[in-house]
Amino acid sequence: MTDKLHNAFDSVTASRELKASTAQFLSAQRSRTRSKAPTLRMALAAACLLLVTALGVTAKAALTPVSYISIDINPSLELSLNRFDRVISATAYNRDAREVLTEVNLKWLAYTEAIEAFTSQGMVQSCLDKDGTLVFTVAADSEEKQAAILTGVENCSSYADYDALSSLVDVESLEEAHSCGLSFGKYAAYRELSGYDSSVTVEDCRHMSMSEIRRQISHHESSGSHTGTSSSGHNSHGSGNGHHGSEH
Repeated sequence: MTDKLHNAFDSVTASRELKASTAQFLSAQRSRTRSKAPTLRMALAAACLLLVTALGVTAKAALTPVSYISIDINPSLELSLNRFDRVISATAYNRDAREVLTEVNLKWLAYTEAIEAFTSQGMVQSCLDKDGTLVFTVAADSEEKQAAILTGVENCSSYADYDALSSLVDVESLEEAHSCGLSFGKYAAYRELSGYDSSVTVEDCRHMSMSEIRRQISHHESSGSHTGTSSSGHNSHGSGNGHHGSEH
């Protein structure tokens, strides 16, 4: 390459020294440009790796549940939420809830939107119009998240419209509830009732609506009866109507 540059300059009128120095300068510039190419490729590769990593982290966060909402009336449903408060799964725990989920897709909705969409469905409306008790139960991986989700739930229009109840439980109780085939909200209600009456079983509560369970709890509270050890571990908010409903 240097020889070619020297030959190119042979026809130029200039001193031998100027020609030589100019040719050397151009040759050096070409070499410098070549040396930068691998560095640029490495920089682009590193940027791509960072992008892929960032997308992977975001995807994992989007698909990992960190909080949960149990909605129980007669239909019994659980929502699993990611850290962006979006529904990543909706699980039915009885036939009525399964029927509702065939009519509405709650996945990827903000949980407040999912609650309103669920409670606006015909079957749910029918239960609520028959004075069914609407109960929300919240569990999360931190107290801060738990409190934030509970506040959001209680600010939903359906919460006020139907005089709903709400409570908090530990995430650890979910596995136990699911092993019994109940939503964790209904399982919490079962534990509260069994604290007053130890003869009540999971199977009993499986076939009871939340209205029936809450009515029995209210009866024991008012009468002061207590035949078992309360282990519900949750705090209720609001006031339910406690009327009878049918469970499927």
